Amino acid sequence: MGAGKCLRLQTGTGCGNLKLIFEIRHFCIEEAETAWSALETYRGGRADFSDVLLGQINQLHGCETTITLDKKASEADTFQLLTEEY
Repeated sequence: MGAGKCLRLQTGTGCGNLKLIFEIRHFCIEEAETAWSALETYRGGRADFSDVLLGQINQLHGCETTITLDKKASEADTFQLLTEEY
């Protein structure tokens, strides 16, 4: 992508758009390996990408489990659904 060119993202292709953004050399992606891993996990699950990324970054920094109110996010290994029992 040259100078002055616009990045055109397609709606409904979240994974493709994220992959495109990750591959642009002008962007510095913090925790890039974790972001790529989160993208792969996101592709295979129901949780939002931001939830998956948050859970994986938390694990990277020593957090065993991230508590969530989001039922879809709780399906990922890094999350546990907050219940009255918890």
